[in-house]
Amino acid sequence: MKMLKQTLETISWLLLVQREYIHYVFIVTAIAILVPALHEARFPLRWDLASMFWGFTITGSQSVMVAALLYTIQAPRKILYPLWERYWKDKPKRIITAIFAAVLICKAGPQMALVIVIDTLAFVELLEWNHQGKKSASLLIASLLPAVVYLFVGLLLVFTYTNIIVRIKFYGTFDGIFNGFDERLLGTTVSALAHHVAAILPERLFLALNFIYYGMFPQIGAALVICGMSYGCRQALQFVGTLLFAYCLALILFYFFPSHGPYYLCVNHFARLHYDLSSYRTQKMLLANAQYLWEQKPVIVIPTGFYIAFPCMHIAQPIVVLWFLRKWPRMVAILLAYDVLLVAAIILLEWHYFVDLLGGVAVAGTAVLVGGYEPAIKDVPFSQGQAQAKRLRN
Repeated sequence: MKMLKQTLETISWLLLVQREYIHYVFIVTAIAILVPALHEARFPLRWDLASMFWGFTITGSQSVMVAALLYTIQAPRKILYPLWERYWKDKPKRIITAIFAAVLICKAGPQMALVIVIDTLAFVELLEWNHQGKKSASLLIASLLPAVVYLFVGLLLVFTYTNIIVRIKFYGTFDGIFNGFDERLLGTTVSALAHHVAAILPERLFLALNFIYYGMFPQIGAALVICGMSYGCRQALQFVGTLLFAYCLALILFYFFPSHGPYYLCVNHFARLHYDLSSYRTQKMLLANAQYLWEQKPVIVIPTGFYIAFPCMHIAQPIVVLWFLRKWPRMVAILLAYDVLLVAAIILLEWHYFVDLLGGVAVAGTAVLVGGYEPAIKDVPFSQGQAQAKRLRN
């Protein structure tokens, strides 16, 4: 009884006094029980780290581009005027930049070329500010590294535990129940709505929705960059910790209410499609992986699949982003408009039930309440963020 009382007191202290750090408790616990959990699921202690690192790097480069664009939207004169002075008025630089962009378009395609050009300009500007004594480039970059590593390790754990749960619990147990909830609440199902829209709207709409769906991930990295470079390492870690706490809640809910998504129940979901999207290819792969794991077949390398329908983390993560960027109203307005389209993509591509969206909002709200209830640094105007971060670092 005494030990139970002490445990409850410790938990209460963590929740009420040290909420900012509770995500570390969950991550450390996940690491501590990892080996026994892998042994129970008959998984090897082996991941395809090279592939995950490569995907993480690609998303990171896109995140830097999105962060640069959001900064520009928030303070256009501060960002665009120096670029105009240095690259448009200066003819040699203008020509070099144009040649650089043209070569990239030919070699890597327009989308990747855009990412590389904007990332390069952002890095050059950071070095220029460092040269002028406005910012320390090394300190700003260093402020991001702990949060980046923490996010990588946290996501690796999340992917691992989703695989473990699918190994020991059937992944589609609650799909029929959640699909029934949708029908009772709204009079239709996600699949029925998606089929109706697909029959009357052109293919290019679904191509756009597919782009929007996967475009959610760079906004997570962009928020990390903005938090870290504006307010330092502590705020970046708090942002990542809030995201990972939301993932921990999602894993717990997935364990008790496993569901895979509307496409799992959709009859002839892949056969009826008359066009090809990466979303559908991914859904097909996830279904095959989940079935393989559930059948207890041997695993050589732990896959990076994410099988959770309820709650919808594709809506929970953007809500956390909006909370941490709330001091920059123009950024929030742009991201909010994007997230409205994201909801349409989630539904029409049959990734999640309507109920999943509600669950995602609840998980995001809980994570923000626990991990993001108070900024690590007091609110300051956008133009003063770097100065305050520098003073705190010194």
